[in-house]
Amino acid sequence: LGLLRRLAGDGWGVVVNLHDLAQVRRWADECILLSAERLIAAGAAGAVVTPERIADVFEIDRAEAARALG
Repeated sequence: LGLLRRLAGDGWGVVVNLHDLAQVRRWADECILLSAERLIAAGAAGAVVTPERIADVFEIDRAEAARALG
């Protein structure tokens, strides 16, 4: 992922499909969150991948979602 970050910094467009939400928050500038083929949110990774939103999408409690995000 570090290589992809460098390429993006050099002006390349980079699209990555990640399922590790902690990695999304660490590496992505922007992301989209999908659930059941529906767009839930799009924008800055830190604003999209929040414990509250992840708890709602995965139907888990917010403390568990916060732990999953690291």
